[in-house]
Amino acid sequence: PPLSWRHDLLAAGVLAELHKEGWTVFPEREIRQRQSDLAKYPDGIAVKGADVAWLEVERATKTGPNGRQLVAALCAAGEGTASAVVGHKPTVALVAYQPDAIDTRGCAINHRARITTAVANATKTKVKMMWAACELRGPAGLGKVTFARETIEADLAGAILKRMEWRENPEEEGVLVASYGERLGAVWEEEDGFWGYQVDSRPGGLADTEADAKRACAVEIASMSKPTSKAK
Repeated sequence: PPLSWRHDLLAAGVLAELHKEGWTVFPEREIRQRQSDLAKYPDGIAVKGADVAWLEVERATKTGPNGRQLVAALCAAGEGTASAVVGHKPTVALVAYQPDAIDTRGCAINHRARITTAVANATKTKVKMMWAACELRGPAGLGKVTFARETIEADLAGAILKRMEWRENPEEEGVLVASYGERLGAVWEEEDGFWGYQVDSRPGGLADTEADAKRACAVEIASMSKPTSKAK
């Protein structure tokens, strides 16, 4: 069998479960035969009513270009911006995974949490997600498949925090500052052990730890960055 046989088995099993629930399914091999212009191919497409699910099976922890490509595909599908596949435009990203997965070192892998964080950091809006938690039966068989839905909101604050480089303020001892665009965040330790924070000259607040104070600055900047809705 091909090296990807376990991956292919999960994809086929999830599509079979969806088919039993009334979805029309298209496995990857059929998609490749019918369409040759996709930059990335899903592990399957499932259609039911207004839902068009782009399936990705996650067994290994993808990093680097492969990981970024996976997250980009999930965001495009869940945001509704992906190109049509076999005549159907994806509306939701579907990830199949093993809840009890372990890596080569024997450590547990939480695929759902890892992908949720990656998608939240990558999207600028929100992503419609479906999850297929797959329980294996024996060395190769697929047992119970549990489906769930979720909408992942953009973690703008997290993305901002990653870009803020904190440094000592040369004009004020004990204060750390970092800029994001035209915004300037500042954090400092209070005498009682709490951490103060503020953005620009706005009134600040208190946080339990230095990390919490920096995160609070990023949240404040994110709230300033969000477009305001116009009155109708």
